Amino acid sequence: MNDAIARETLQSHNYLMDEVQNKAAIAYFAAVNRNLSLYNSLREIILEKREQNKEMEEERKEFEGDASPATPMGGGDATPETKKKKKHKKHVTQLQQFLEACFNKMVFEFDFLAVVMYSDLKHRRNFVHMAWLIAMFSENQELKKAIAKDDYFYITRDDIYQLIKTKDDEMIEILLKKPAAL
Repeated sequence: MNDAIARETLQSHNYLMDEVQNKAAIAYFAAVNRNLSLYNSLREIILEKREQNKEMEEERKEFEGDASPATPMGGGDATPETKKKKKHKKHVTQLQQFLEACFNKMVFEFDFLAVVMYSDLKHRRNFVHMAWLIAMFSENQELKKAIAKDDYFYITRDDIYQLIKTKDDEMIEILLKKPAAL
């Protein structure tokens, strides 16, 4: 797959770029299949989206700066239901930030050749584990199964704890059948 075809394919499936689990799956399968064109196209599109988001954020701040701030009427304490929603939203935001950080490490900190070709392959193990974390926390069963079959897959005690905590029995059974490195 050459660069132009890879870029065109990703742009025609732009909806996949909205969720971190989809981006991680594309990066993972590009590395597994040694598809440098797809990997580079993914990186370029992610960088372009970042620039667009940065510009939109600047425009939003400019717009908000022009408007006068509204003051809430009545004040008072938030209801317990509102506090629960805020806490849940904060947790979701923290999880999303963690997943984005894992994805950014996968795509921008690991060199593609270090992930797929060099004899050390420490980077490959870490790359695969980052993809695993994204799949596990986003509860993407298909991606978890594919990653678990990777020769460089490893799992930590925290990962096992998370699988038990989320009652992911299907994945636990798969991992028990496979001699995975801890």
